[in-house]
Amino acid sequence: MHMILKMAPLLFLTMCTSCAGRGFQTPVATHDIVELWNNPLPRPDFVRSADKEPNELGQLCLSISEHEIWNPGDYGDDVGNAILYSMRFVVDGNNVREPFVTSLAIIIYVHDEDKNVVGSHGGGSSICSETDDLSEGLHLASVQFNSTAGVQYAYTWAFRITR
Repeated sequence: MHMILKMAPLLFLTMCTSCAGRGFQTPVATHDIVELWNNPLPRPDFVRSADKEPNELGQLCLSISEHEIWNPGDYGDDVGNAILYSMRFVVDGNNVREPFVTSLAIIIYVHDEDKNVVGSHGGGSSICSETDDLSEGLHLASVQFNSTAGVQYAYTWAFRITR
């Protein structure tokens, strides 16, 4: 079995491989955010949507498809737990202190060609952050997480705060 790295192209992303648990840092420059706002990166298959503005609760979310992250042998909460325990959410170059994941409470069974169950996963999930402490204007968000097989997923986008 071979693994395919499913990763969106990232603008200005630097991996902090020797930072053990401190995540990654995204350098921020105003012209970079404006460029990304005007020309968003293509959404990879695992991204359902990326909020351009916080929702009515003041939360910014990246909605993802667990189906695109699922690996044979994953059952139940495996995919969601892999996301939860490996995720990094960065806004304007700073790690978000308390990002959270919301998921649809359903289980989808995956079958092989012979109709044998080879695993299961949830529906969609959203990786979210509060935005109350952000100033008005354009900002840069990046989310990174790993699948149960260790495949890294990441996406970066610009969003706007208006008050």
